[in-house]
Amino acid sequence: MGQSKARQERQAMQALNEAAVSLPPRDLSSNTFWKKLGEPSHIAAPMVRHTDLPCRMVYRKHGTQLAYTSMIDADRFIAAKTEDRTKYFSTVKEDRPLIAQFGATNADDFVKAAQIIEGEVDAVCLNMDCPQRRAAQQGFGAYLMKDNAEEVFNIVRRASTELKVPVVAKIRLLSLPATVGNGYKSVPLVSKTIEFCKKLEEAGISLVAIHGRTIDMSNSGASCRDQKNHRPVYPSDYEAINAIQKHLKIPVVANGDIRSMADVSSCLETTGADAVMVATELLYNPRLYAMPSNSTRQVVTPIKQLSFAAEYLHMASVYKGFTPETLKSHLVDSIIVPCLSPERKREMIPFGEGVSTWEDAERRLLEIA
Repeated sequence: MGQSKARQERQAMQALNEAAVSLPPRDLSSNTFWKKLGEPSHIAAPMVRHTDLPCRMVYRKHGTQLAYTSMIDADRFIAAKTEDRTKYFSTVKEDRPLIAQFGATNADDFVKAAQIIEGEVDAVCLNMDCPQRRAAQQGFGAYLMKDNAEEVFNIVRRASTELKVPVVAKIRLLSLPATVGNGYKSVPLVSKTIEFCKKLEEAGISLVAIHGRTIDMSNSGASCRDQKNHRPVYPSDYEAINAIQKHLKIPVVANGDIRSMADVSSCLETTGADAVMVATELLYNPRLYAMPSNSTRQVVTPIKQLSFAAEYLHMASVYKGFTPETLKSHLVDSIIVPCLSPERKREMIPFGEGVSTWEDAERRLLEIA
């Protein structure tokens, strides 16, 4: 970051911090939407190919108080035949409270897709968090927030007036791009993120979940992780989330680096958020939220991991609501791989091939048990 831009950011944050001193604390006591959700503090984040109906039901069994669907491509959902839409979304009456997340690039797609299922969910979420290459190519997720903020506000304004359910958002921190000048490190612009969130609130957003990393700080993949201790190289910026929440009146959810109930407590205290949202750790340990308060990260043994798999397969047999892709993802990513030594992981990846029913997955599970 150039010295002038660094100075501008410091000055902007100084002014915002001074302004925050005179702001009253966020009071959600009269927030009917938050109350309808049950004032949850333990939330399951949306994860592509993972947070299908059976997965969400496992989470709910073990203390998750609010769950998100996997991200649904709005345009594909609209184009799909009615009978094929269960590939993207399915639910049951026990699967509540529930927020459906959509990836969209324009208001027409977001509103049309949401209207199809608004009677089955408690809110719809605009994805502005996904940093994947496909999101960059198509202009949704974190790239919609980064490159097309005015369309974001247009989507929220239209959706909040045309839909029967509230609209929420999941975002990342805005930043200067990673360049040679700042050591290829993406530098958060917290002041700009505060301004963005305030405009979201003005446009009609009812809740914001904040992933405390920038678009270049994805915590997926070996390049972004310390392989020795499995901690992200770039920690979620809880101080940034704390600064943002002071300027908002709506519920704020903190996301990133939650691996134990001790982390939950620390995150809530540091960020001042109303809830935490967990993604990958729930795949590793679906019983995270049921652990004792302030307990540290649990080492999940292969036997326990297989018991989680059995729970998922049971829910899949009862509730359906899965696809071959999600079954394979659960089998490989959250069942087989964590149970094996590093040298066997690569040879076992093809093990998920050919899985199309829960019976297939159960058979594969018994083969490695």
